[in-house]
Amino acid sequence: MIILKKIFNFISFISLLLTILGMVIYYILEFISSFDILPMNMVEIGSVFWTIIYICFGITVCSFILLYFIDK
Repeated sequence: MIILKKIFNFISFISLLLTILGMVIYYILEFISSFDILPMNMVEIGSVFWTIIYICFGITVCSFILLYFIDK
């Protein structure tokens, strides 16, 4: 159980880190594209980024829930 707990801690940490990193990168790209410096299609880029963000956040939530049941 200790090994399983460490694995879920690692998975939740990495997926939460990817969620935060994805949001920061998306908002930086949104800020840059607002000045029309780079011609980017932010609708398609945004849909890809938000899909990745939602998946990573879902994995984080599932890991925390499993950690709660393992810890009991």
